[in-house]
Amino acid sequence: MYLSLVLWAVATALVLALVVPTLDQATKLIKAGNSARALTGRVAAGGGVVGLIFAAIVFLMIYQPD
Repeated sequence: MYLSLVLWAVATALVLALVVPTLDQATKLIKAGNSARALTGRVAAGGGVVGLIFAAIVFLMIYQPD
């Protein structure tokens, strides 16, 4: 029961600590006229991990272990 809450907190922390700052940095680079291609891998990896965590949360919602 608490595992899904912990997973949600980890996913939120990853988004706030990794994805959002990287997207802010990419925005600054694009506004300056530079390429943000080097940051796409970091955003994709963070988003992928968060997606897997949310898939695990959905699984726990369906399975509901005791």
